[in-house]
Amino acid sequence: MELLYTTFEKMAMAKFLIEILKADDNIDPNETGYLFHLQKVLYITDSEVSDSSLLSHKEAISIIRDMSHINKMAFVHIMTQMVHSDGHVDGRESAIMMDIMFEADLPFN
Repeated sequence: MELLYTTFEKMAMAKFLIEILKADDNIDPNETGYLFHLQKVLYITDSEVSDSSLLSHKEAISIIRDMSHINKMAFVHIMTQMVHSDGHVDGRESAIMMDIMFEADLPFN
């Protein structure tokens, strides 16, 4: 089954994935590689990634909160993979992910 996301959903996801990627002040090539992989499989354009910074945190949370249940579940999985992509789980990355999940009412299981 192919997941379909709106432009704003892709921008909101990109915003938070970049926050997770930058959380530990060390951008690992595996993290950027995973982000590029996601761009390819989810059809996220470079402009959607760059424009993601134009969304406020509150706007991005609202967009994520309004996604379909299946897309929310997929985004939780995507964030989890981003946290693990450099082979080291940093507490700051995990904290950002948990905050996003809590604020956007994402499933924890």
